[in-house]
Amino acid sequence: MKDLQELPEGCIAHIISLTTPRDACRLSLLSKLFRSAADSDAVWDKFLPPETRTMSPEELGVFAARTKKEVFLALCPVHFREGKLFTARASGFVHLPAEVTMGLEGGEISNRTEFLHSGVRNHDDDRYPKVRSDGWLEIEIGEFFCRGRDDRLLKINCLANGAGHWKRGLIVQGIEVRPKREY
Repeated sequence: MKDLQELPEGCIAHIISLTTPRDACRLSLLSKLFRSAADSDAVWDKFLPPETRTMSPEELGVFAARTKKEVFLALCPVHFREGKLFTARASGFVHLPAEVTMGLEGGEISNRTEFLHSGVRNHDDDRYPKVRSDGWLEIEIGEFFCRGRDDRLLKINCLANGAGHWKRGLIVQGIEVRPKREY
């Protein structure tokens, strides 16, 4: 095979789905076949967070979206500048604290005030996220103690209640619970 254009569209879509949203947009400029493949739901479904893949646009609060690409673009605002795709971070959280509570059901609840953006911060202030080496933002939301075979539910709540401040784009991909050593 000498030409990628000879590949079936589904094969091209699969290959594009293994790249990034930026690359998918770039590849869509190559030809009509690549545009059709790059715009397919099969490609953009891979870029959506796993927990949103089975949800309808209405459940995600994206009522006008007709395709997975439109859902992605609505959830993760993008900007084109000089032919390049830029994704905007979550907005509406700058200088707006969030109240985070955590604890085992029926037990003591810890409360913390956190800022959900990584803007300029005082290095002594642990209320701002730390940027990890893998690029994720990390905030500490509290501690809890579990004795033996405690099967109570761990409850975590985050409320950023800024009157008149619209918020969007915050996607929590995971929560990591780490054991703490007692000395």
